Amino acid sequence: MTCAACDLLRPVYDRGDSRDGWVSLEVDPHLAHDAEATVEGAVALHRLIDRPNLFKLFEGIAGKRAELVQS
Repeated sequence: MTCAACDLLRPVYDRGDSRDGWVSLEVDPHLAHDAEATVEGAVALHRLIDRPNLFKLFEGIAGKRAELVQS
């Protein structure tokens, strides 16, 4: 379903220079207190869906930004 949504909105994404046409998908919120597992989950989603207009949401990882950026 997420791939289909990304594909449906891809023309909007392309025409709008990446400003619009995004599809958001949340990384499992049960991973919120484990930055490493959150990153692994996001990477797995990215590989599985592999669309430039997929926006991955991270729940409850305040203070973990540096760890996520390094990954």
